[in-house]
Amino acid sequence: MRASSVAIVIGFVLLAAPVAGQTTTASVIGTVTDAQKGVLPGATVTALNVENGAQATGVTDATGAYRIPALRPGLYDVNVEMQGFASRSRKGIQLFVGTEAKIDFELGLAGVEESVTVTGEAPLIEVTKSEVSSVIDRKQIDALPLSGRSFTDLMRLTPGVDPSGRIGGMYETASNSYLVDGVSNDRAWTGGNRTSYSAETIREFRVITEQFAAEYGQASGGVVNVVSRSGTNNFENRV
Repeated sequence: MRASSVAIVIGFVLLAAPVAGQTTTASVIGTVTDAQKGVLPGATVTALNVENGAQATGVTDATGAYRIPALRPGLYDVNVEMQGFASRSRKGIQLFVGTEAKIDFELGLAGVEESVTVTGEAPLIEVTKSEVSSVIDRKQIDALPLSGRSFTDLMRLTPGVDPSGRIGGMYETASNSYLVDGVSNDRAWTGGNRTSYSAETIREFRVITEQFAAEYGQASGGVVNVVSRSGTNNFENRV
């Protein structure tokens, strides 16, 4: 009986932990149709990370829908191809941590229409989520002055965060949950941010102030979801 109780407790603890694959990545979803708005099953959709060359591929289902999950935040080109149809591309899609960008494609017949490339950003409104959040990206981290180069100072740019770092009107910053690459960075007993990472090591972070999803937890205030920097094909240095 005692062993069963321990197993149940451990199970709840594991279920309460954030799921790294969901919290640190982005995804692209959408529908592929022909010129008459008929759905196209079997179309191949490819997302290319412009910064490091990594690719991920999805195939449309019977309803013409596709989903490419687990994309590392970054700049992407999205291309769709299907036999008998002209290919289409969307370039310069910026995906932030936690983003689920909806990008639909309409394909014309091959030979009638040449391949088409469109440059543009992902939609500003994510129709698949109800959370209230803001992203602090690498451009802001580089451009704004920081005392001690602590990324938590930039949390104050987010509506709903007061000058002390409290989110959603909670009494203490210990009410917030901090994640770094999907791993909890909370202090074990007192709560709050355990390790103060230098701004130079961070690519971006999302501050969720209200209505965060069940994949997050351990917070009565807000969630700060951090993604660290990784290598790219571009050489960078700092003096």
